[in-house]
Amino acid sequence: MRVFIALLVSLVALAFAEDEPDPAPPSGQGKVVQGTRVSTPEERAEQVWGGEGVGPYGVNRATAPQKEWIDTVIRQNYSGVRDCYDLALNRDPQMAGVVRVRMRVETDGSVPWAEIEQSTLGDRHADACILAALKALDYSRVDTHQAGFLVSHSLILVPTHYPTRGQLMKKNLPLVEQCYAQADAGHELRGAVEITLLVANGRVADPRVSLNTTGSAELEDCIAGTFGQWRVQKSLSGRYKVIMQVVPERGVTLFLPD
Repeated sequence: MRVFIALLVSLVALAFAEDEPDPAPPSGQGKVVQGTRVSTPEERAEQVWGGEGVGPYGVNRATAPQKEWIDTVIRQNYSGVRDCYDLALNRDPQMAGVVRVRMRVETDGSVPWAEIEQSTLGDRHADACILAALKALDYSRVDTHQAGFLVSHSLILVPTHYPTRGQLMKKNLPLVEQCYAQADAGHELRGAVEITLLVANGRVADPRVSLNTTGSAELEDCIAGTFGQWRVQKSLSGRYKVIMQVVPERGVTLFLPD
């Protein structure tokens, strides 16, 4: 089963700075698109995962070059994650969500410890499989790491057979963009927002914000307040997740098939 997998790496200072996603690898059942990790306001204030300093487990937080290296390794070895997601889609063809993993990387590139920080997949077997796949990779470099470090890496997973942006969000995206413009008056608000929808014959029922890493209650309340106006293509029925990133430099970016 083909899948759409967007890899979000932990680049706190450069969150969502890339202009375009990387092209998909030429082979395999899925494709991988690189993005950047979502950071909360608290993380940015405390410089968690960035710059110098000691992490909560007594090791250094990853520097920007180390984060870029981790992202490179995962993109080059995406097949393990893709296989985990393919298996999960056999159990639930509509499964989609965000998975964020935190890892300790040693000087030799091994990962003795890793954990799921957050997941909205709703499938513990998929979470465990993805965690094991990332933990098993070799993160060593030619020049070696000077010290062990902590790094966080996030993935957005959406099946390619999902409704397109036009089917789900053509009429709804302007409402989200307006909420973001109102909430981001200081031009510093960034993060990920996941919205879960139950759709029946084109009508939206039980909409809710199931993930909000921006730390902005105003943004979440505004989006929730627009749900009464949401409309989708009449042919759609089922439960779907709309996952988007918000960043001042680029506004709202959807993770849905074109």
